[in-house]
Amino acid sequence: MTDNSGHDALTLIEEVIEKGGDIPEDLPGSPEDQEKLKRILGKIHEMHSFVSRMSEGDLDAKLSFRGYIAGPLKALQSSLRHLTWQAKMIAEGDLSQRVDFMGDFSLSFNRMVANLADNRDQLISRKEELERSYVALSQANNKLNILSSITRHDILNHVMVIVNYCFLLKEVITDPKLKKQLEAIEFSGKEIQHLIEFTRSYQDLGVLEPMWQRIPVIFTNPTISGLVKDITVQLPDQCYEIFADQMLVKVMYNLVENSIRHGGGVNEIRISYVDEQSLLRIIYEDNGSGISADEKEKVFKRGYGKNTGLGLFLIREILSITDITIKETGTPGKGVRFEMTVPEKYFRRCGS
Repeated sequence: MTDNSGHDALTLIEEVIEKGGDIPEDLPGSPEDQEKLKRILGKIHEMHSFVSRMSEGDLDAKLSFRGYIAGPLKALQSSLRHLTWQAKMIAEGDLSQRVDFMGDFSLSFNRMVANLADNRDQLISRKEELERSYVALSQANNKLNILSSITRHDILNHVMVIVNYCFLLKEVITDPKLKKQLEAIEFSGKEIQHLIEFTRSYQDLGVLEPMWQRIPVIFTNPTISGLVKDITVQLPDQCYEIFADQMLVKVMYNLVENSIRHGGGVNEIRISYVDEQSLLRIIYEDNGSGISADEKEKVFKRGYGKNTGLGLFLIREILSITDITIKETGTPGKGVRFEMTVPEKYFRRCGS
């Protein structure tokens, strides 16, 4: 190779290393020198491709030659493959992994894994504490339920005595004024009985953990299916699961009972879903008389209504346990339309 061709070859190698580009067809020097230069430039291109693929995460790249430069590159590839395997093991929960072959990176990596292990241990400890607290809370709730049941039973016994004595006294008292007063006492006693018996249905409100439930399945519950035996019920074709208190069955029961009791001849009930991605609307409708505009919010207030005044109030309380809201949006004279809005995290499509 002449001095000029040698200089041209070195310049070309430097340009390819710095700027890249294809190998020129017209290479300097003799045919033998050209072939050697072509092999050198080819190896430069191959090393560039090898490093580029690794930088993009492809650790399966190959180098067709060995030697002084190829050796460290292949060692780097092997280290990256091992790190990838270690990261996978960490993701699967093996926090015993450590790195000791990459200098400062090893220190940072090992510190990160040690912190993850500490955080995991703290979470496990916290989880155990929460489980113990939950067990204690459940036991306390069970005891309160037992106490409530005993207290309710004792109150009912005393109220029954009052009601019975009122009935007996009315048979022997002829004074109209006294009779009227006794009737008032008897009426109040019966109302107390009704209210106390009503609370029995809700003694488990919030006691049991919420769970995923399907409304069409809830409608197969005997308490509801028996209630709607003479009513046409249209259930949705779409399948969704709602994460709600286990008393969701009581919500549906009370809505149906409300339709039958106050709807004025309801013979059709429709339930549908409106999926708005970030929330799900459950629509309950009937073909009854509906609710007047000035009562749409009042019906959810405690004590409002013709009976106990607790039905719709407790529906709202049950749903609110998992942030589900309810409002009445129907047209008076055309039936009720209760709209229950379920946040994204509390509903899912079946199978998801």
